[in-house]
Amino acid sequence: MVLIAVSLGFLGLMLIAPLLVVFVEAFSRGLGVYFDALALPDTMAALQLTLLVAVIAVPANLVFGVAAAWLIAKFDFKGKSFLLTLIDLPFAIPTLVIGVMLVLLYGPQTPVGRFFDRQLDVQILFETPGI
Repeated sequence: MVLIAVSLGFLGLMLIAPLLVVFVEAFSRGLGVYFDALALPDTMAALQLTLLVAVIAVPANLVFGVAAAWLIAKFDFKGKSFLLTLIDLPFAIPTLVIGVMLVLLYGPQTPVGRFFDRQLDVQILFETPGI
């Protein structure tokens, strides 16, 4: 019983308390200001980008995730440990590190970023492909 109480207390402290702080701050000036902020062009662009990426990422993750799970569960092959490492890598590396790495690789001042921008007229960083 004590373990359940400690677990629920930890859940409340680590999950529910931060969510409450977010909602309290979002609505601190009233509902009108909150809904006015939702109607701003930047907010709408961010929501559209989020939905676009979700529409692309969810089916891709479904297809590749089921294929990878099937391969890992049913077969023994030479690159199995490498595939498992690729799957586990996003859990081991913080998002901030990946973001900095992408900026250092695809930024406009880097050779790769300049190649994509000048030769192919494709901007990767700060655009939809970068997401």
